[in-house]
Amino acid sequence: MTSAQEAVASHQEAVTLLLCDIDHFKKFNDCWGHQTGDQVLRLVAACLSENTKGRDTAARYGGEEFAVVLRGTGLEAATRVADQIRQTVETKKLVKKSTGDVLGAITISIGVAQFGPGESADTVIRRADACMYGAKHHGRNLVIHQDDPRMAALETSAA
Repeated sequence: MTSAQEAVASHQEAVTLLLCDIDHFKKFNDCWGHQTGDQVLRLVAACLSENTKGRDTAARYGGEEFAVVLRGTGLEAATRVADQIRQTVETKKLVKKSTGDVLGAITISIGVAQFGPGESADTVIRRADACMYGAKHHGRNLVIHQDDPRMAALETSAA
C-alpha cells in the first residue's frame, strides 16, 4: 500500500494527484536546443515548487511531465491549485539571455484525479493521465479534473 493509499484508508484524508505536461515541449528542443529545453523544465519545476507546500510532493514524472501529490486536498481545492500552477507557468516567458529575444511562452496541461477508498495508485494515475490528455484535446493550457463534463464527452466520442 502506498503512502497515499494509507492516508486515504487510515485517516479518511483526501489525496489528489495532478499530472502536468508541458505543451509543445518538443518545439523548444527542436528550435532552440536541449539546453533551452532543460531551462524550460527547470522553470516549470520552480513554478510547481512555488505553488506546493507542506506535505505536498512535486516530482518530474518523465520526459516533460510532472506529478504533484496533494495530501489533505480534495478534488475541488486541488483543481484550484492546478489552475494556480497553470497560471503561474503561463506568465513565464523564455528569454534568450544573450539577446533578450523572447523565445516563446510556456504553457502546461494538467489532469486532476482524487484517490478513492481502496483505489490503487495505477488507477488514479490512469485517470489523471486521461484528464491531462483531455486538457490537451480541448486546446492545451487547461486544467481538467476527473468529474469535468468535457471528460464524459471525450469518452463518448472514443466509444
